[in-house]
Amino acid sequence: MSDHLAYRIDRRTGLLVPLAAFLFAAGAVAGGFYVRCETTLRRDVALGNARIVTAERLESALKDVETGERGYVITGQDSFLEPYHAGRRVVAQMLATLAQLGAGDSDLPPLVAQKITYSEQLVALRRQGAVDDAKITTASGRGKMAMDAARAAMARFKADQQQQMDRADAAQSRRGNALLIATITAMAGCFVAGALAAHLRQESERASRRGLALSEARFRKLIEASATITWLMAPEGGFTEPQESWTAFTDQPFETIRGNGWMHSVHPDDRAELAKFWPQAMAEGMKFVTEHRLLRRDGTWRNMLARAVPVRDDNGALREWVGTHTDITEQRHAEAELITAKESAEDANRAKSQFLANMSHELRTPLSAVIGYSEMLAEEIEDMGATALLADVGKIRNNARHLLSLINDVLDISKIEADRMTAYAEDFAVW
Repeated sequence: MSDHLAYRIDRRTGLLVPLAAFLFAAGAVAGGFYVRCETTLRRDVALGNARIVTAERLESALKDVETGERGYVITGQDSFLEPYHAGRRVVAQMLATLAQLGAGDSDLPPLVAQKITYSEQLVALRRQGAVDDAKITTASGRGKMAMDAARAAMARFKADQQQQMDRADAAQSRRGNALLIATITAMAGCFVAGALAAHLRQESERASRRGLALSEARFRKLIEASATITWLMAPEGGFTEPQESWTAFTDQPFETIRGNGWMHSVHPDDRAELAKFWPQAMAEGMKFVTEHRLLRRDGTWRNMLARAVPVRDDNGALREWVGTHTDITEQRHAEAELITAKESAEDANRAKSQFLANMSHELRTPLSAVIGYSEMLAEEIEDMGATALLADVGKIRNNARHLLSLINDVLDISKIEADRMTAYAEDFAVW
């Protein structure tokens, strides 16, 4: 009887061991595939984020090029060439970075190059003294069309990267569900295989987290190397962990900016508006964009463009806020200088028009007397019979009339610029 029991045990063991081995192998294969897909997803997400950040820096640099170009064309001052050249260098660096990130085959580089070529042509015309040609070229709208095309390409590029990351995340979620079902089946069929599969899964998740931590560290270093401040906030809006780029810009330790302490870095005149709209954005969970001044570590106030977007989990709950602060001080200074230059040009143009109008009126009076007296002299010379002098007097009269015509034309120009030109409707034959 004992021999029969041993036989039955050996037989069952012989059946269970291959089954357990098969389920264990199936679980291991499924776990390995999940780990591989998880690592690929994290790498793709980090790559997509790096491409989006690079595209945003490229757009900002292209705006700097356009601002410097317009300022130089309008004023001719070499100071506007500094942001222009700096923006071109950053554009070249960002295009090279996109190529390194595997995004050089999109339609973005040629459209950006087209805008840069147009800016170079305008600057070259202004540098050669062809001010009118440069202004005519600017007024043609080709520069705006080139800039709009580049911006549209950047928007498409960033949207495409976001869609790729969303698709990869959705596919990974489906693979995760399939792995869960396989694991449950393996555990139901064989406790040993299930335990081993769970152990392998834990190991794979730890490896995935280590890979994710490495990818996040690399991405953080990439962000720190840029000129933009990046930060992460808790759902309620306060800092709960150190912010390296914020501290590097403001020189404030984490103990100072913890919670809502970061508000002390904002200019006192801007805090009221920020304190009003930032809680509203947090309550609604919507994207937040604003401008305010931020105290830099050297003690100067810098104009910053702040953006914040909510990050949600799979259930739609707000997990954290991801935001950036971009220094736009030079851009605002350039805009202010452009406005000042425009107002100065308009004042000079009004003074010129007033001068031309006054000068025209002052010159017409003596010229009318010259014309009148030349006609009287011509009549007296003709009565005296000294016809040889009529030609000389005629030259005086004709030149005076020609000069009066030129003065009238100048007066008409000043009337047109002052919107005081009178138009008369008349019928005439076209042949």
